[in-house]
Amino acid sequence: MNLPQGRRRTARIGWLLTLSLLLATGCGGGDPDDSAAIAQDERAHATAAVAGADALPGPAAAIGMAAKPDDVAMTDAAAEGPSAQLATSLPNLPDAVCRRRPARCGHTHVLQPDVNGQARDTIVYVSWRARQVAQAPVVFMLHGTNGNGEEFYNRSGWREKADAEGLIAIFPSALKHCYFQQDGPGSTWTRHQFFKWASGKLGRAGVRPLCTWDQMSDLPVRLRLKYLRQGLADDLAFFRHQVAMAITQFNGDPHRVYVSGFSNGAEMSGRLASEATDLFAAVHCASSVVSVDTPASWPISVLHTMGNKDEGQKAQLGYGPGQAIPLTPDLLQNPAYWSGVLAPFLQVLQIGPSNSHAHEVINRRLTSQFLFDHSLVGATNTFRSVIVQDLHHAYPNGTNHPIVMADWAWDFFRGHVRP
Repeated sequence: MNLPQGRRRTARIGWLLTLSLLLATGCGGGDPDDSAAIAQDERAHATAAVAGADALPGPAAAIGMAAKPDDVAMTDAAAEGPSAQLATSLPNLPDAVCRRRPARCGHTHVLQPDVNGQARDTIVYVSWRARQVAQAPVVFMLHGTNGNGEEFYNRSGWREKADAEGLIAIFPSALKHCYFQQDGPGSTWTRHQFFKWASGKLGRAGVRPLCTWDQMSDLPVRLRLKYLRQGLADDLAFFRHQVAMAITQFNGDPHRVYVSGFSNGAEMSGRLASEATDLFAAVHCASSVVSVDTPASWPISVLHTMGNKDEGQKAQLGYGPGQAIPLTPDLLQNPAYWSGVLAPFLQVLQIGPSNSHAHEVINRRLTSQFLFDHSLVGATNTFRSVIVQDLHHAYPNGTNHPIVMADWAWDFFRGHVRP
Protein backbone atom coordinates (compact mmCIF):
# COMPACT_ATOMS: atom_id res chain seq x y z
CA MET A 1 0.00 0.00 0.00
CA ASN A 2 1.36 3.46 -0.93
CA LEU A 3 1.57 6.06 1.82
CA PRO A 4 0.24 9.46 0.60
CA GLN A 5 2.57 12.44 0.40
CA GLY A 6 2.05 16.18 0.99
CA ARG A 7 -0.27 18.05 3.26
CA ARG A 8 -2.62 15.18 4.14
CA ARG A 9 0.07 12.67 5.08
CA THR A 10 -0.34 13.19 8.83
CA ALA A 11 -4.14 12.99 8.70
CA ARG A 12 -4.00 9.61 6.95
CA ILE A 13 -1.19 7.86 8.79
CA GLY A 14 -3.51 6.89 11.64
CA TRP A 15 -6.02 5.39 9.23
CA LEU A 16 -3.35 3.47 7.39
CA LEU A 17 -2.05 2.06 10.66
CA THR A 18 -5.59 1.03 11.52
CA LEU A 19 -5.89 -0.61 8.11
CA SER A 20 -2.68 -2.52 8.75
CA LEU A 21 -4.15 -3.82 11.98
CA LEU A 22 -7.27 -4.85 10.08
CA LEU A 23 -5.19 -7.08 7.87
CA ALA A 24 -4.13 -8.96 10.97
CA THR A 25 -7.33 -8.79 13.01
CA GLY A 26 -10.23 -8.25 10.60
CA CYS A 27 -11.82 -5.79 13.07
CA GLY A 28 -13.38 -2.30 12.69
CA GLY A 29 -11.76 1.08 12.13
CA GLY A 30 -12.22 4.83 11.92
CA ASP A 31 -12.76 7.72 9.53
CA PRO A 32 -10.03 7.56 6.85
CA ASP A 33 -10.05 11.23 5.90
CA ASP A 34 -10.64 13.90 8.54
CA SER A 35 -11.29 13.95 12.25
CA ALA A 36 -14.69 12.98 13.61
CA ALA A 37 -15.36 16.65 14.38
CA ILE A 38 -14.81 17.67 10.77
CA ALA A 39 -16.98 14.82 9.52
CA GLN A 40 -19.75 15.90 11.90
CA ASP A 41 -19.46 19.50 10.75
CA GLU A 42 -19.68 18.44 7.12
CA ARG A 43 -22.80 16.40 7.76
CA ALA A 44 -24.36 19.28 9.67
CA HIS A 45 -23.67 21.68 6.80
CA ALA A 46 -24.14 19.30 3.91
CA THR A 47 -26.00 21.72 1.63
CA ALA A 48 -27.52 25.20 1.58
CA ALA A 49 -30.40 26.40 -0.56
CA VAL A 50 -29.79 30.01 -1.59
CA ALA A 51 -32.36 32.35 -3.15
CA GLY A 52 -31.65 34.09 -6.46
CA ALA A 53 -31.81 32.55 -9.91
CA ASP A 54 -30.22 35.11 -12.19
CA ALA A 55 -26.87 35.50 -10.47
CA LEU A 56 -24.86 33.67 -7.86
CA PRO A 57 -25.59 34.90 -4.34
CA GLY A 58 -23.17 36.22 -1.78
CA PRO A 59 -22.94 34.65 1.70
CA ALA A 60 -25.46 31.90 2.28
CA ALA A 61 -28.67 33.38 3.63
CA ALA A 62 -30.41 30.26 4.84
CA ILE A 63 -29.37 26.72 5.59
CA GLY A 64 -31.48 23.80 4.50
CA MET A 65 -31.20 20.43 2.86
CA ALA A 66 -30.81 20.84 -0.87
CA ALA A 67 -32.65 18.72 -3.39
CA LYS A 68 -31.25 15.34 -4.30
CA PRO A 69 -28.15 15.68 -6.48
CA ASP A 70 -28.32 15.64 -10.25
CA ASP A 71 -27.37 11.98 -10.25
CA VAL A 72 -28.09 9.41 -7.59
CA ALA A 73 -25.47 7.08 -6.25
CA MET A 74 -26.18 3.39 -5.81
CA THR A 75 -26.46 4.11 -2.10
CA ASP A 76 -27.41 7.36 -0.37
CA ALA A 77 -24.40 7.46 1.92
CA ALA A 78 -20.91 8.41 0.75
CA ALA A 79 -17.87 7.86 2.91
CA GLU A 80 -14.72 10.00 3.05
CA GLY A 81 -12.76 7.13 1.56
CA PRO A 82 -12.83 3.32 1.61
CA SER A 83 -14.48 1.96 4.72
CA ALA A 84 -12.54 0.21 7.42
CA GLN A 85 -14.21 -3.06 6.41
CA LEU A 86 -12.51 -2.89 2.99
CA ALA A 87 -9.00 -3.79 4.03
CA THR A 88 -6.43 -4.67 1.40
CA SER A 89 -6.97 -8.36 0.66
CA LEU A 90 -4.21 -10.60 -0.71
CA PRO A 91 -5.42 -14.20 -0.46
CA ASN A 92 -2.88 -16.91 -1.12
CA LEU A 93 -4.76 -20.07 -2.06
CA PRO A 94 -3.61 -23.04 -4.15
CA ASP A 95 -3.92 -22.65 -7.91
CA ALA A 96 -6.30 -25.60 -8.07
CA VAL A 97 -8.74 -23.73 -5.80
CA CYS A 98 -8.33 -20.51 -7.78
CA ARG A 99 -9.04 -22.20 -11.10
CA ARG A 100 -12.33 -23.55 -9.75
CA ARG A 101 -13.31 -20.44 -7.81
CA PRO A 102 -11.32 -17.43 -9.10
CA ALA A 103 -13.43 -14.98 -7.07
CA ARG A 104 -11.75 -16.31 -3.91
CA CYS A 105 -8.32 -15.42 -5.22
CA GLY A 106 -8.67 -11.85 -6.42
CA HIS A 107 -6.38 -9.24 -4.87
CA THR A 108 -8.01 -6.04 -3.58
CA HIS A 109 -5.68 -3.07 -3.03
CA VAL A 110 -6.89 0.02 -1.16
CA LEU A 111 -4.56 2.83 -2.22
CA GLN A 112 -4.30 6.49 -1.29
CA PRO A 113 -1.89 8.16 -3.71
CA ASP A 114 -0.98 11.84 -3.62
CA VAL A 115 -1.45 13.41 -7.06
CA ASN A 116 -0.15 16.97 -7.39
CA GLY A 117 -0.70 17.62 -3.70
CA GLN A 118 -4.20 16.14 -3.63
CA ALA A 119 -4.65 12.94 -1.61
CA ARG A 120 -6.96 10.54 -3.40
CA ASP A 121 -8.69 7.22 -2.75
CA THR A 122 -8.79 4.33 -5.20
CA ILE A 123 -9.49 0.62 -5.08
CA VAL A 124 -7.68 -1.75 -7.46
CA TYR A 125 -9.03 -5.25 -7.95
CA VAL A 126 -6.61 -7.64 -9.68
CA SER A 127 -8.39 -10.86 -10.55
CA TRP A 128 -6.62 -14.19 -10.23
CA ARG A 129 -6.75 -14.72 -14.01
CA ALA A 130 -5.24 -11.28 -14.57
CA ARG A 131 -2.25 -12.33 -12.50
CA GLN A 132 -1.69 -15.37 -14.72
CA VAL A 133 -0.87 -13.28 -17.82
CA ALA A 134 1.91 -10.86 -18.65
CA GLN A 135 -0.51 -7.98 -19.30
CA ALA A 136 -4.21 -7.83 -18.46
CA PRO A 137 -6.98 -5.49 -19.70
CA VAL A 138 -7.85 -2.62 -17.35
CA VAL A 139 -11.33 -1.18 -16.73
CA PHE A 140 -11.98 1.97 -14.68
CA MET A 141 -15.46 2.34 -13.15
CA LEU A 142 -16.40 5.94 -12.25
CA HIS A 143 -19.18 6.63 -9.73
CA GLY A 144 -21.80 9.39 -9.93
CA THR A 145 -22.36 12.48 -7.81
CA ASN A 146 -21.68 11.94 -4.11
CA GLY A 147 -20.78 8.31 -4.69
CA ASN A 148 -17.44 6.62 -4.13
CA GLY A 149 -15.32 3.86 -5.54
CA GLU A 150 -16.21 1.40 -2.82
CA GLU A 151 -19.92 1.24 -3.61
CA PHE A 152 -19.17 0.49 -7.26
CA TYR A 153 -16.54 -2.04 -6.20
CA ASN A 154 -19.33 -3.75 -4.31
CA ARG A 155 -22.29 -3.37 -6.65
CA SER A 156 -21.42 -2.46 -10.24
CA GLY A 157 -20.65 -6.01 -11.39
CA TRP A 158 -17.13 -5.14 -12.58
CA ARG A 159 -15.40 -7.12 -9.85
CA GLU A 160 -17.31 -10.22 -10.92
CA LYS A 161 -16.60 -9.44 -14.56
CA ALA A 162 -12.92 -9.14 -13.73
CA ASP A 163 -12.99 -12.64 -12.21
CA ALA A 164 -14.71 -14.07 -15.28
CA GLU A 165 -12.58 -12.36 -17.93
CA GLY A 166 -9.21 -11.86 -16.26
CA LEU A 167 -9.43 -8.09 -15.84
CA ILE A 168 -7.94 -5.47 -13.58
CA ALA A 169 -10.90 -3.38 -12.33
CA ILE A 170 -10.19 0.02 -10.77
CA PHE A 171 -12.69 2.01 -8.68
CA PRO A 172 -11.43 5.55 -7.97
CA SER A 173 -13.21 8.19 -5.88
CA ALA A 174 -13.73 11.84 -6.74
CA LEU A 175 -12.85 14.65 -4.35
CA LYS A 176 -15.54 16.51 -2.42
CA HIS A 177 -16.18 20.05 -3.69
CA CYS A 178 -18.31 22.98 -2.59
CA TYR A 179 -20.12 24.35 -5.64
CA PHE A 180 -23.34 25.93 -6.86
CA GLN A 181 -25.76 24.53 -9.40
CA GLN A 182 -29.18 25.25 -10.83
CA ASP A 183 -31.53 22.29 -10.95
CA GLY A 184 -33.23 23.70 -14.05
CA PRO A 185 -33.39 26.84 -16.21
CA GLY A 186 -34.41 29.82 -14.09
CA SER A 187 -34.40 27.81 -10.87
CA THR A 188 -32.70 28.69 -7.60
CA TRP A 189 -28.94 28.37 -7.32
CA THR A 190 -28.27 25.66 -4.76
CA ARG A 191 -25.07 25.10 -2.87
CA HIS A 192 -23.80 21.53 -2.68
CA GLN A 193 -20.97 19.79 -0.88
CA PHE A 194 -20.65 16.57 -2.85
CA PHE A 195 -18.03 14.23 -4.21
CA LYS A 196 -17.84 15.37 -7.81
CA TRP A 197 -15.65 14.70 -10.84
CA ALA A 198 -14.10 17.67 -12.64
CA SER A 199 -15.84 16.64 -15.85
CA GLY A 200 -15.78 20.03 -17.56
CA LYS A 201 -18.84 21.56 -15.90
CA LEU A 202 -17.48 21.70 -12.36
CA GLY A 203 -15.77 25.02 -11.70
CA ARG A 204 -17.21 26.61 -14.85
CA ALA A 205 -18.75 30.05 -14.28
CA GLY A 206 -22.49 30.05 -14.77
CA VAL A 207 -22.66 26.25 -14.76
CA ARG A 208 -21.16 24.74 -11.58
CA PRO A 209 -18.96 27.47 -10.06
CA LEU A 210 -17.00 26.65 -6.94
CA CYS A 211 -17.92 28.39 -3.69
CA THR A 212 -16.07 31.55 -2.72
CA TRP A 213 -14.92 32.29 0.82
CA ASP A 214 -17.92 34.56 1.48
CA GLN A 215 -20.37 32.05 0.09
CA MET A 216 -19.18 29.58 2.75
CA SER A 217 -19.46 32.00 5.67
CA ASP A 218 -21.81 29.66 7.54
CA LEU A 219 -19.29 26.80 7.44
CA PRO A 220 -16.53 26.19 10.00
CA VAL A 221 -13.33 27.99 9.09
CA ARG A 222 -11.42 24.73 8.76
CA LEU A 223 -13.86 23.54 6.10
CA ARG A 224 -13.71 26.82 4.22
CA LEU A 225 -9.91 26.61 4.23
CA LYS A 226 -10.02 23.00 3.14
CA TYR A 227 -12.16 23.75 0.08
CA LEU A 228 -10.16 26.84 -0.89
CA ARG A 229 -6.80 25.08 -0.53
CA GLN A 230 -8.05 22.17 -2.59
CA GLY A 231 -9.67 24.16 -5.39
CA LEU A 232 -10.80 22.23 -8.45
CA ALA A 233 -9.55 18.65 -8.58
CA ASP A 234 -6.98 18.00 -11.29
CA ASP A 235 -8.74 14.86 -12.43
CA LEU A 236 -6.89 14.63 -15.74
CA ALA A 237 -3.61 14.39 -13.84
CA PHE A 238 -5.24 11.90 -11.49
CA PHE A 239 -6.25 9.57 -14.32
CA ARG A 240 -2.86 9.83 -15.96
CA HIS A 241 -1.39 8.74 -12.64
CA GLN A 242 -3.94 5.94 -12.30
CA VAL A 243 -3.33 4.53 -15.78
CA ALA A 244 0.43 4.64 -15.28
CA MET A 245 -0.03 2.86 -11.94
CA ALA A 246 -2.19 0.17 -13.52
CA ILE A 247 0.43 -0.49 -16.19
CA THR A 248 3.62 -0.33 -14.14
CA GLN A 249 2.46 -1.62 -10.75
CA PHE A 250 -0.19 -4.16 -11.73
CA ASN A 251 0.93 -5.20 -15.24
CA GLY A 252 -2.02 -3.68 -17.07
CA ASP A 253 -2.02 -3.76 -20.86
CA PRO A 254 -1.44 -0.19 -22.15
CA HIS A 255 -3.31 -1.06 -25.36
CA ARG A 256 -6.43 -2.28 -23.51
CA VAL A 257 -7.40 0.36 -20.95
CA TYR A 258 -11.10 1.27 -20.79
CA VAL A 259 -13.38 3.48 -18.71
CA SER A 260 -17.07 3.18 -17.83
CA GLY A 261 -18.76 6.04 -16.01
CA PHE A 262 -22.18 6.54 -14.45
CA SER A 263 -23.92 9.96 -14.50
CA ASN A 264 -21.34 12.51 -13.31
CA GLY A 265 -18.83 9.71 -13.83
CA ALA A 266 -20.13 9.46 -17.42
CA GLU A 267 -19.45 13.16 -17.86
CA MET A 268 -15.91 12.46 -16.69
CA SER A 269 -15.63 9.48 -19.04
CA GLY A 270 -16.69 11.78 -21.87
CA ARG A 271 -14.02 14.28 -20.92
CA LEU A 272 -11.42 11.51 -20.93
CA ALA A 273 -12.61 10.49 -24.41
CA SER A 274 -12.05 14.07 -25.49
CA GLU A 275 -8.88 15.12 -23.66
CA ALA A 276 -7.07 11.90 -22.72
CA THR A 277 -7.47 9.64 -25.74
CA ASP A 278 -3.82 8.63 -25.52
CA LEU A 279 -4.80 6.63 -22.41
CA PHE A 280 -7.90 4.67 -23.40
CA ALA A 281 -8.96 2.21 -26.10
CA ALA A 282 -12.74 2.78 -25.70
CA VAL A 283 -15.16 4.60 -23.39
CA HIS A 284 -18.65 3.98 -22.00
CA CYS A 285 -20.91 6.78 -20.73
CA ALA A 286 -24.03 5.71 -18.78
CA SER A 287 -26.84 8.15 -17.93
CA SER A 288 -25.11 11.35 -18.98
CA VAL A 289 -23.28 12.95 -21.89
CA VAL A 290 -19.93 14.52 -22.71
CA SER A 291 -19.68 18.07 -21.33
CA VAL A 292 -16.61 19.31 -23.25
CA ASP A 293 -16.17 19.97 -26.97
CA THR A 294 -12.50 19.39 -27.73
CA PRO A 295 -12.13 16.95 -30.66
CA ALA A 296 -10.39 13.77 -29.62
CA SER A 297 -6.78 13.52 -30.75
CA TRP A 298 -7.19 9.80 -31.47
CA PRO A 299 -10.24 8.13 -33.11
CA ILE A 300 -11.75 6.57 -30.03
CA SER A 301 -15.08 4.69 -29.94
CA VAL A 302 -17.78 5.45 -27.38
CA LEU A 303 -20.84 3.58 -26.12
CA HIS A 304 -23.57 5.78 -24.60
CA THR A 305 -26.49 4.27 -22.66
CA MET A 306 -29.45 5.69 -20.77
CA GLY A 307 -32.75 4.40 -19.43
CA ASN A 308 -36.05 5.31 -21.03
CA LYS A 309 -37.42 5.96 -17.51
CA ASP A 310 -34.47 8.01 -16.24
CA GLU A 311 -36.23 11.05 -14.74
CA GLY A 312 -33.30 13.40 -15.26
CA GLN A 313 -32.72 12.38 -18.85
CA LYS A 314 -36.45 12.48 -19.58
CA ALA A 315 -36.69 16.05 -18.30
CA GLN A 316 -33.72 17.09 -20.44
CA LEU A 317 -35.46 15.65 -23.49
CA GLY A 318 -38.85 17.18 -22.69
CA TYR A 319 -40.74 14.10 -21.47
CA GLY A 320 -42.91 14.61 -18.41
CA PRO A 321 -44.22 12.39 -15.59
CA GLY A 322 -45.82 9.20 -16.83
CA GLN A 323 -43.95 9.41 -20.12
CA ALA A 324 -40.94 7.43 -21.25
CA ILE A 325 -38.28 8.09 -23.83
CA PRO A 326 -39.50 6.30 -26.97
CA LEU A 327 -37.70 3.19 -28.10
CA THR A 328 -38.26 4.01 -31.77
CA PRO A 329 -36.20 5.55 -34.59
CA ASP A 330 -38.27 8.74 -34.53
CA LEU A 331 -36.49 9.76 -31.31
CA LEU A 332 -34.04 11.36 -33.73
CA GLN A 333 -36.77 13.91 -34.50
CA ASN A 334 -36.54 15.19 -30.93
CA PRO A 335 -34.27 18.26 -31.21
CA ALA A 336 -33.21 17.99 -27.55
CA TYR A 337 -31.96 14.44 -28.10
CA TRP A 338 -30.08 15.46 -31.20
CA SER A 339 -28.52 18.67 -29.86
CA GLY A 340 -28.13 17.69 -26.20
CA VAL A 341 -27.05 14.04 -26.47
CA LEU A 342 -25.83 13.14 -29.95
CA ALA A 343 -24.22 16.32 -31.28
CA PRO A 344 -21.70 16.78 -28.42
CA PHE A 345 -20.42 13.21 -28.84
CA LEU A 346 -20.29 13.45 -32.63
CA GLN A 347 -18.29 16.67 -32.40
CA VAL A 348 -15.75 15.20 -30.00
CA LEU A 349 -15.43 11.96 -31.98
CA GLN A 350 -15.47 13.71 -35.40
CA ILE A 351 -18.20 11.45 -36.71
CA GLY A 352 -20.90 12.48 -39.18
CA PRO A 353 -24.70 12.44 -38.61
CA SER A 354 -25.58 9.49 -40.85
CA ASN A 355 -26.67 6.50 -38.79
CA SER A 356 -28.49 3.20 -38.65
CA HIS A 357 -31.03 1.97 -36.11
CA ALA A 358 -31.62 -1.46 -34.61
CA HIS A 359 -33.56 -3.09 -31.78
CA GLU A 360 -31.99 -5.73 -29.56
CA VAL A 361 -33.50 -7.61 -26.65
CA ILE A 362 -31.01 -8.06 -23.81
CA ASN A 363 -32.05 -10.02 -20.72
CA ARG A 364 -35.72 -9.63 -21.64
CA ARG A 365 -35.48 -5.85 -22.05
CA LEU A 366 -35.73 -4.03 -25.36
CA THR A 367 -32.96 -1.67 -26.37
CA SER A 368 -33.12 0.95 -29.11
CA GLN A 369 -29.68 1.54 -30.66
CA PHE A 370 -28.41 4.24 -32.98
CA LEU A 371 -25.04 3.56 -34.60
CA PHE A 372 -22.92 6.36 -36.06
CA ASP A 373 -19.88 5.11 -37.96
CA HIS A 374 -19.20 7.66 -40.70
CA SER A 375 -15.91 9.27 -39.69
CA LEU A 376 -15.23 12.79 -40.92
CA VAL A 377 -11.48 12.20 -40.73
CA GLY A 378 -11.20 8.80 -42.40
CA ALA A 379 -11.04 6.82 -39.14
CA THR A 380 -12.85 3.65 -38.10
CA ASN A 381 -14.17 4.70 -34.70
CA THR A 382 -17.89 4.51 -33.91
CA PHE A 383 -20.46 6.04 -31.60
CA ARG A 384 -23.42 4.01 -30.36
CA SER A 385 -26.28 5.61 -28.39
CA VAL A 386 -28.63 3.14 -26.69
CA ILE A 387 -31.95 3.62 -24.89
CA VAL A 388 -32.75 0.83 -22.42
CA GLN A 389 -36.29 -0.26 -21.56
CA ASP A 390 -37.48 0.11 -17.94
CA LEU A 391 -34.18 1.54 -16.70
CA HIS A 392 -34.30 4.46 -14.28
CA HIS A 393 -31.28 6.50 -13.18
CA ALA A 394 -29.05 3.60 -12.19
CA TYR A 395 -26.07 1.55 -13.30
CA PRO A 396 -27.78 -1.78 -14.04
CA ASN A 397 -26.25 -4.75 -12.25
CA GLY A 398 -28.79 -7.55 -12.62
CA THR A 399 -30.44 -6.68 -9.31
CA ASN A 400 -31.65 -3.12 -9.88
CA HIS A 401 -32.42 -4.04 -13.51
CA PRO A 402 -32.27 -7.31 -15.50
CA ILE A 403 -29.36 -6.07 -17.63
CA VAL A 404 -25.83 -6.32 -16.21
CA MET A 405 -24.07 -3.32 -17.68
CA ALA A 406 -20.61 -4.70 -16.95
CA ASP A 407 -21.35 -7.66 -19.26
CA TRP A 408 -22.65 -5.42 -22.01
CA ALA A 409 -19.92 -2.80 -21.74
CA TRP A 410 -17.19 -5.46 -21.74
CA ASP A 411 -18.57 -6.91 -24.98
CA PHE A 412 -18.15 -3.43 -26.43
CA PHE A 413 -14.71 -2.82 -24.91
CA ARG A 414 -13.16 -6.12 -25.93
CA GLY A 415 -13.56 -5.25 -29.62
CA HIS A 416 -11.29 -2.22 -29.30
CA VAL A 417 -7.52 -2.35 -28.89
CA ARG A 418 -5.40 0.78 -29.05
CA PRO A 419 -2.47 0.54 -31.53
